[in-house]
Amino acid sequence: MRMVGRSLVGRFLSVRLALGVLCAVLLAGASAELKAQDSTAVVTTTDVRLRRAPSISATILETLPKDATVVIRRRDGAWAEVEFLGNTGWVRAAQLRVTGPASPRTSSAPAGGSPPPSSARTPEREPPRPAPPRDDESRPAVSRTRATSETDGFASRPRVSIEASGLQRAFGVEPGGTNDQPAVNAFGTAGFGFDVQGRIRFGALSLGGGFLRSSHELAQFVDGNPINATWSGPFGEMRLQVPLGRRLDVFLTGRGGLASGQVQGESTDPTTSARLLYAADVTGWHAAGGGGVGVRLTPNISLVASGLYGLIRSTESESDITLQTADGQEVRTTARDETERRGRLRTIRVGLALGF
Repeated sequence: MRMVGRSLVGRFLSVRLALGVLCAVLLAGASAELKAQDSTAVVTTTDVRLRRAPSISATILETLPKDATVVIRRRDGAWAEVEFLGNTGWVRAAQLRVTGPASPRTSSAPAGGSPPPSSARTPEREPPRPAPPRDDESRPAVSRTRATSETDGFASRPRVSIEASGLQRAFGVEPGGTNDQPAVNAFGTAGFGFDVQGRIRFGALSLGGGFLRSSHELAQFVDGNPINATWSGPFGEMRLQVPLGRRLDVFLTGRGGLASGQVQGESTDPTTSARLLYAADVTGWHAAGGGGVGVRLTPNISLVASGLYGLIRSTESESDITLQTADGQEVRTTARDETERRGRLRTIRVGLALGF
């Protein structure tokens, strides 16, 4: 009897031990399943930033509104990886309030075709709200193109500029006046020089002022040698500028200014070796109008070309004529002539403008 009782007690203890081990395994599995299951949460504060990584320096994907429902996928310290309307990112866990386990991502109807329990249905989500513009590479390409066009420097034109132009056919004038002698009456048929001016813009109106200098050849002297002249003086110029696109401008221009010239000529008699020297100081003024075009090579550098047509008038204020004989003697004559001389002025200018 004692042996039978001991055998029954041993079997009873073995069954209890097996049941205990089985319960422990089942509880651990249930706990692991509950821990692995995703959970839903509600955003508790406004403007919660969804970031690409669990760091405050990570790229912001979008901003979550308050009371938005998200699905927590996993945790990393104080951060939680959540899913919101198809976007997955990281937010601070302190900004979330867990509401319960999440529904399975894919659901299947139970046997018999009955609908799933109401507790397993996916919670209703709020209608999507428009997200603010993103500050990373996910921003649409159109926005990046627009921002580039507004910041490439061509959106606005410089207000102040310095312009330097070369002159071709400067003061190229057809003969005219009260005297028909070409040596006295012609200002010249061609010339080359430059002008420099500073300009300031007030909307479509541009004002400028500067200095010009031009050296060219006048009519021929007694024996066919040329008379050379150098013209210089200040001027003012006004333009009405019309932009055609971001890089092209056309303008109408008017110019007026003073002109002073130094005229020199020399002739030698081959038979007597006598030399005739001519020098004169000429003063006058000029006025012309025309148009041109400006092409912006860079935001601050433009290529400018224009043409002017007008008139020039001057008075030969004082002239010296010196005759040098072969034996070294000189005969000098000084004369003052107030005769007015005029002609038609034609100028072509090509240069660069530097804006500030």
